[in-house]
Amino acid sequence: TTFQAKFRVGQRVQVLNTAIYETNGNRIVDKRGKTGIVKKVTRKDYSYSHYEYYVAWDDGSQANYYMAEQDLKAAAYQRFSSESEQPKDTSAPVSSSVHATSAADANKTSSSQGTLTYKN
Repeated sequence: TTFQAKFRVGQRVQVLNTAIYETNGNRIVDKRGKTGIVKKVTRKDYSYSHYEYYVAWDDGSQANYYMAEQDLKAAAYQRFSSESEQPKDTSAPVSSSVHATSAADANKTSSSQGTLTYKN
């Protein structure tokens, strides 16, 4: 039987609240709920998994090389909980003489498939 990897390199994943061990036996209970980016996918049969993943964490803490597929899920889009946590717009001012679009309209944000996009 051929198994397909559930996640791909570059995909954001989150550790499930049931995760206990990496495929090498290290405890990962403290990683529950963390999100990160998949950096490498390796075929490995372990428990109910057929792949293990090298994940670099969003918070910058030490990456984990042996995350079992069964302990991960695709990370949901995360909204900012307050306006102060939103990224600041550092773009140059919009010239109103070139376009009829106002500076306020140019800086509106939109969400498309979980990606936050700033329009300039």
